[in-house]
Amino acid sequence: MFSLLNKYPYPEGLYDIVDDFIGLLNDGSNNLLYTGTNKYGTKLLGSILFEDDEELYLRYTHTLVTDVTLFDFINQRITLRDIILSSQLVFIVDRSYNNEILNKALVPLSEIPSTFLPLPESYCPPFIKQNSLEYTFSLKGALADSNKAEPLVMSNTNSIVYSLLDSATKFLPDLQITPLIYSEVALAGSFKLNFRIELKETFGLFTKSSEDIRQFLYRFLTYLFERLPNEPKDALKDVNSATDNFRKLFSEFQYLYTSRNFTTTEAISEQKVIDLITYSVDSVKRLDYKGFNRIEISNNLGNGEAIPVALINTDFYNSVSDKVFRPEDSNIVDIIKFDETDKPYRIRVYSLNRESGNGSAYFEFDNRTIKISLHLRGKGDYHGTIFTKSLDNNLYIETKGIGKWVNGILKQVTVNVSDFPT
Repeated sequence: MFSLLNKYPYPEGLYDIVDDFIGLLNDGSNNLLYTGTNKYGTKLLGSILFEDDEELYLRYTHTLVTDVTLFDFINQRITLRDIILSSQLVFIVDRSYNNEILNKALVPLSEIPSTFLPLPESYCPPFIKQNSLEYTFSLKGALADSNKAEPLVMSNTNSIVYSLLDSATKFLPDLQITPLIYSEVALAGSFKLNFRIELKETFGLFTKSSEDIRQFLYRFLTYLFERLPNEPKDALKDVNSATDNFRKLFSEFQYLYTSRNFTTTEAISEQKVIDLITYSVDSVKRLDYKGFNRIEISNNLGNGEAIPVALINTDFYNSVSDKVFRPEDSNIVDIIKFDETDKPYRIRVYSLNRESGNGSAYFEFDNRTIKISLHLRGKGDYHGTIFTKSLDNNLYIETKGIGKWVNGILKQVTVNVSDFPT
């Protein structure tokens, strides 16, 4: 333990959390990591230093943080140690076991013994909350920091946020669920947009809880605005470039279908997730950031807490637009070429209609794996062919066919099965 000797003066209330309290980590008895705002609306990050079980109190630090710093910490881009060491002064709060404040002081960082500082790998741990379908989109920066906003700006932003949530929930009708998105009308001068999503479900004999849908939407928005800007350029376009973050999101999405006994394939589910990302990105490109320079998304929980989800920054669209298919690209004239004769192709089939012969396959091209359409012709059905063996056994096969190339990339192979051994 250590004593507080050199105390510095500070404005009253600067380091006191009075609103927006969120417990990020709890040991079952005490909060170990938490955040909130002071009376000025500034964010604070609280963390435990130690517990004195002889004197019966807990010692915490409170650190002033910006929105950006808090989201960098929550998304494990910086550590708690980084945040505390970036300041020369540390605010200390001692609390009794019944949460009574016993002592508080602003002291030099040098007064904290190194053994009490967070470890170098003190990243924010994943925190588990029961997510809801209620979200707040708070305008931040510029005029919005004075809790003001122009009515027309709010109306336009409200429409864009609605489009975002509509795009992010496009998959729900597949599960026989209709999303109903409601917006609370913003008052003149308001800088917060509140949305509630209700799920109108076609009830069957067994109805599944919507908890996984609530969790998926929360993690989808987190991925979209906090992970996608840092993903490799081809993360959504090349199978080999898919990151762990994308694969986790994809796995959660696929579980929504399989847990409700809806049939889907890995390839179809993956494409649906990519479509959700693409059209969600496109929905926010019209944000003009008048009177604000970022939007903070929070998920409003039933207990009054509002957990941070993501920040939408002014550079978001430009940072991700080349990572997704943009609808406006469809207006560009493609250069299309077909093979003049049958050429050899090494493919792995992942989807195939055994009656029509239409399907999809993976094709290795320029040291990466891309998806192509596969058209089989020349037979009444394609049961018992090497193509079904490839599908069933997850094997690469050698075949010949006419390739369709678009802008130098193979998009489709048509195989006349009667012409070649299968």
